[in-house]
Amino acid sequence: MTDIFGLSIPNLMVVADMLASQLNTDVWVPDIFRGNMPVREDAISDLIFDEPGQALSWWQTVRKYIVYMRAMPALKSFRPDIQDPWAIEFLTNLRSEYKYEKISVVGYCWGGGIAVRLATRPKLVNSVIAVHPSGQFKDDMIKTQVPIAFFVPEEDHQWDPEAAALVQEAWKLQEDAPKHLFKTYKGTVHGFGSRPNLSIPQVKKSWEQLMGDIVSWLKETM
Repeated sequence: MTDIFGLSIPNLMVVADMLASQLNTDVWVPDIFRGNMPVREDAISDLIFDEPGQALSWWQTVRKYIVYMRAMPALKSFRPDIQDPWAIEFLTNLRSEYKYEKISVVGYCWGGGIAVRLATRPKLVNSVIAVHPSGQFKDDMIKTQVPIAFFVPEEDHQWDPEAAALVQEAWKLQEDAPKHLFKTYKGTVHGFGSRPNLSIPQVKKSWEQLMGDIVSWLKETM
């Protein structure tokens, strides 16, 4: 499941090919926005940082606010009660048409939020990975019923570490808690999984670790 930029950038299709090769399996990249991605990367490329500890100027902050305000109608059209049934139908059709015995979902950013919500449906998916998830997913974390991994950056305004800690504490006391993994990647910010700046040594190192962890988790849970 892609980030908020959908299929307008090719990165996750390249990642899909890499995973398909390493896992020797089919990997699908659905168009979760059906060609109508709420935000285009070129509209905010200069408002996105690659490393922690950086801040927008006041004018950049205003511009980013305007971009996302303009995107709100589109975002509302992809709220969970609309987008989740589409995702469920997509996965149901995949399982039916291709006779897959197991399906794992890997979601990035907006797609990571979808992945977390899908993890509450054990008859539909078998394992999940959420990479810097965003959107509406926090209330669904505790409802997870399949193995799930949360791979998050060092700095992420979309991630609530306190909420994640509460879920982990609750799972310690829950006998039937799902297999789970929480991991943070040094020197990274929101978006590093799907849009890494590989010219930065630490980002490159962390992204390569992430790719290895994704492969390991899928092998372990599938």
